[in-house]
Amino acid sequence: EKDYPVLYLLDGDAFFHSVVGFTRFFASSRVSSLPPCVVVAVLNTDRTRDFTPTSSAARRDGSIQPGDTPKGGGMKAFYRFLTEELRPEIEKKVSANGRNFLVGHSYAGLFTLQTLSNHPESFDSYIAIDPSLWWDRGVFLQQAAKNVYQKDFSGKHLYVAFATRQRPAIKLIQFSLADSLKNKIIPEMKNKHLHVVYKKFPDEVHGTIALPAIFDGLKSLFHNTISTKEAT
Repeated sequence: EKDYPVLYLLDGDAFFHSVVGFTRFFASSRVSSLPPCVVVAVLNTDRTRDFTPTSSAARRDGSIQPGDTPKGGGMKAFYRFLTEELRPEIEKKVSANGRNFLVGHSYAGLFTLQTLSNHPESFDSYIAIDPSLWWDRGVFLQQAAKNVYQKDFSGKHLYVAFATRQRPAIKLIQFSLADSLKNKIIPEMKNKHLHVVYKKFPDEVHGTIALPAIFDGLKSLFHNTISTKEAT
């Protein structure tokens, strides 16, 4: 009998049950403005193909080794599937109110950022967890630096989080790219009226950050003005 916002959860097979629990908790909490919502778990058969904006053979350290084969580059096709095929089917099945959230981790976090940068009108709130900025030697930052000036992010919300626990003997360009996102791209997006929450998780690595950061993202984006003391 109600109209619900819809949360599209990429990598839904891994995180669906936990995120359903998170949304139920916040929807019933006086310290959160998150209303009851529908969670759609989007499963995936080839994450590299579907979530990356370009075809690339570059590794996480930026190197390309002899024999490495370029992969990926299907982001545009997956975006069309998500918005033009899946969403209409969901809206036939549930009473949606037109508010849509997008949540992704790793490659899916990169897809989430790329969707915000290219098509900010597609969703209302974006949660990007440890997005793979290293893809194609930081191509997302290069593209965003050129097109964010042309966008209007009014009424849009972004939560982005990074795992910053160092791993000895592993060379990564991810950390420096995360700093570039914070210092160069996000200020420009804020100038274009985007509301941004940027977090670092120093105790987490890439494989452990997803659930604590999704929880924190929902809490941060939908934090109510009521104080915790008043709520108790």
